Amino acid sequence: MKRSSLLLVLFLLFMICSAPSSWAAEEVIHRFDVTASVHRDASVTVVERMHLTSLGQEIRRGIIRVFPTDYTGPSGRVRTGFQLLSARLDGRPVPASVERVGGNLEIRLGDPNVFVPPGEHTYEIEYRTVGWIGFYENQDELYWNVTGNDWIFPIERASFLVILP
Repeated sequence: MKRSSLLLVLFLLFMICSAPSSWAAEEVIHRFDVTASVHRDASVTVVERMHLTSLGQEIRRGIIRVFPTDYTGPSGRVRTGFQLLSARLDGRPVPASVERVGGNLEIRLGDPNVFVPPGEHTYEIEYRTVGWIGFYENQDELYWNVTGNDWIFPIERASFLVILP
């Protein structure tokens, strides 16, 4: 009896240890790289590059980038502007749409009729926005949340480069 229990435990342990690594795999943004070019008119052109792993779980036909457009600053309520310039998947143009949802914009990157193949991919979005520069007596300030909120999978690493006029 004890021997059969021991064999069962060893068998189960072997099965767990030899399980395919894909069982533990998850969709993840490995790198979220952002470059923001500030212009003399206080507008900002932003390029976001998201290097990620897609497994067909949540990333099926593309991704959704939630972009806040309303916030409360030192001067009160601010509504920012947003103009989508381009969207790419693995270096090729990809359909994108923008929809207002509350105080945010949902930017949908991807073709609603095409599944993204599992694997490593890079999404790139470029846009121009206004309302993020604060002008104060002793300083000016770029108010920016680099990755945004509302991601349903982890971001392992983020970088932010600001180019001033």
